Amino acid sequence: MKLKNIKVLAVSLVALGAAGALASCGSETGTTIVVWAPTEEQAVIDEVVKEYNKTAEYKINYKFTAVSEADGGTTLGNDPQVKNAPALVAAADDHIFGLAQKKIAQKLPTAWKNFVLESNTEVAIKGASYNGDVYGFPISTDNGYFLYYNKEVIKDEDKGTLEGILAACKAANKKFRMDLANGWYVNSIPQAQGITGTESLSFTADADGIAIYNIGWDTEISAKAFKAVNELINVTYKDTLIMGADDVMTGGFQDESVVAGVSGTWMQPALEKAIGAENLGACKLPTFNVEGTAHQMASFTGTKVYVINKYRPSEEQRMAADLGKLLTSKEAQLVRFRLRNSLPCNKEALLDPAYTENISLGGAALVEQNQFAAVQSQSAEGRYWDVGKAMGQAIYDGKLAEGESAGTVHTVAEWKSFLETQCNSLRKSGK
Repeated sequence: MKLKNIKVLAVSLVALGAAGALASCGSETGTTIVVWAPTEEQAVIDEVVKEYNKTAEYKINYKFTAVSEADGGTTLGNDPQVKNAPALVAAADDHIFGLAQKKIAQKLPTAWKNFVLESNTEVAIKGASYNGDVYGFPISTDNGYFLYYNKEVIKDEDKGTLEGILAACKAANKKFRMDLANGWYVNSIPQAQGITGTESLSFTADADGIAIYNIGWDTEISAKAFKAVNELINVTYKDTLIMGADDVMTGGFQDESVVAGVSGTWMQPALEKAIGAENLGACKLPTFNVEGTAHQMASFTGTKVYVINKYRPSEEQRMAADLGKLLTSKEAQLVRFRLRNSLPCNKEALLDPAYTENISLGGAALVEQNQFAAVQSQSAEGRYWDVGKAMGQAIYDGKLAEGESAGTVHTVAEWKSFLETQCNSLRKSGK
């Protein structure tokens, strides 16, 4: 692995003219930073830093702590000075809003901001940004989902439509798993092409830093979409769709009770082990039918980012900047692809044969689906998830109000009223 563009980073920071806490950079000898990242990321960091330190004048010294991207962003947001607090933390991009609002994430000065803007895809840049500023170094853009299926049961003529998948499952007495009562998956219905689209959910901060949403999911066509999918899974193919976390899908593939499901690239090894690589298929999400028209299901796409903790001493922030840039370079992203099968977001890495000639089944399906995806960090933050969950639960069981029986068939007007109530809760601060 060659890191020729990164080797002189530490000694060139002064010349870059960066502003703020990262402006000057003397010798960093003796400084050691704490890094929070998922367990799987440690091998990437170890390999990349070891190679860099062979020739670097100023070594990068770090202590690794295994923390998931979800827990890292949440924990830092709750207390940036928590025991063993990191100078650099890996976080999902939907944490950027909160970390920026609380002034915990260090806004990247011009030199580092330009590195991010010049090196990465548009989706990755959006994921690392808030209100025109860049707050993180994009790691990957594989935080999305698509369809996995057992090719022995779900045929090519079935996989393209939700109706076809459910029909094939029912005919074989098998199940289709999609965790609809989850805000991360339910957007696939209202944000579908021809319903409200991927730009129909976004937010801005009010004077108190609370997210206020612009959401268009309570239109007539959206109500019709919710009604159509509810009746499809609750009437026409009742008991064929099941919900649950990824372990439900893995177990179902293992005992052959589940033959199709929605998840992400991280599931491929377990599913291949369950049914054999030769039997596993993957592709974009299917379409679903509303009054005779097929609509392509949407998804969220997300970026993982390395964020600098503004509460750490300036010398730690400088080393964290070194490491954040190093770990998101072209070379490092190719190491991560090799070791973790993470999709690069560095534009040069995406064109490199080491990636293009070895992209996984799931990776190719995610790339196919991402053209129908909403950028998560620009669409949703903490306030959205409970509302999205409520909408998804309503699709799954048909209950729009307390006291109703599951499986109730509602009118379009009733669905519209329900969606208006849910959307209105996001349009105001909720204080």
